[in-house]
Amino acid sequence: MLHQELSKLTITYVKNRFKHYYSKTKLPTPPNIHMREIALQPFGQDTYIRHLSFNDITELTKYILDKVPRNLFYSSALYEYPSAKNMDEKVWLGSDLIFDIDSDQIRGCIVKEIWVCEKLHYGEGDYGDKCPQCGSKIITTTDIISKECLDLALDHVVKLYDVLVEDFGISKDRVHVYFSGNRGFHVHVHASHKEIQMSSELRREIVDYIKGIGLDTSSLLLNVQVKGPHKRRIEILFPSTNDYGWRRRIARALKEVDLEGISRDAIIENCINNSTIEVDEKVTIDTKRLIRFPLSLHGKSGLMVIPVDLNKGFDLYKAVPRQFMKGSVKIIPLIKIDKLDLFQVTINASPGKKMKVDEYIGIYLALKGLAYIVG
Repeated sequence: MLHQELSKLTITYVKNRFKHYYSKTKLPTPPNIHMREIALQPFGQDTYIRHLSFNDITELTKYILDKVPRNLFYSSALYEYPSAKNMDEKVWLGSDLIFDIDSDQIRGCIVKEIWVCEKLHYGEGDYGDKCPQCGSKIITTTDIISKECLDLALDHVVKLYDVLVEDFGISKDRVHVYFSGNRGFHVHVHASHKEIQMSSELRREIVDYIKGIGLDTSSLLLNVQVKGPHKRRIEILFPSTNDYGWRRRIARALKEVDLEGISRDAIIENCINNSTIEVDEKVTIDTKRLIRFPLSLHGKSGLMVIPVDLNKGFDLYKAVPRQFMKGSVKIIPLIKIDKLDLFQVTINASPGKKMKVDEYIGIYLALKGLAYIVG
């Protein structure tokens, strides 16, 4: 009973702060917003309100101030009838090209998975529905991403941006990078007339190329067999950064490899592995994907979905709403916390012991299910 009461109090607090944020924030208008489906997830619900359509951002803002979404989305697809309840009746006209890079899928990222049960036991790892200590129901399962993991994901974003511009010839002004507000980054390519109606199969081929799936190294001419009058010899033809496609990508990777004592095949394999980009295949091939609204708040962190300028790098604190940085809140932590890795903040928190923290930290912990907000 106490858990339910504190959960309601927490949800009410966070919902009110989200509403305040949206009342002070002008959301950017996606191209052709009137042709896109809008969807949102209300607080306290697992289901979405879908098949919404608005003529402009003013109409949408009025709606979200009434509903106050925990998560807000729009479709990558353009439809003739975006508010139709049946997907076939919407009449698909085409889709932007979307890429999703989550840090928990990146090699080298260690994700901290945390669970909490009804009796406030907690631990790390996946233990199903029951607490391994007391057998009570697990009320929270969440993950905590570190800044180091986000940095690893950003490295993949930089490589993806390079491939889209250099290999596919997409103009830079059509490639938009966003921090997702939680675990990674989204890359939106506003499709041209030629690209917009690409099928899922063609989009899968793009993913395969980016990830190096099915890559035939023999086709890259990484070595040339030369026949002489007396003997045959193999001459290694190392790729150059002036080359195109995978040869150029491998040439860039070579700059980061210690060549001493490594065989040629091992060098090439290492360079290919370091050149692959971990994009979520399902997101890119889906021609009717819902994606997070720029500058909306992420319902698992309270952070903003913000554009990222790769020339300037990524500053996580720019994703913290300024409305959440001015004050503090009282929380009751559900676990012991020494350091919040994502924000590089030291916190001396003990389970069940009321304490005061910066508001954005309290909202982050509450949305992760690791603390109650009590004032």
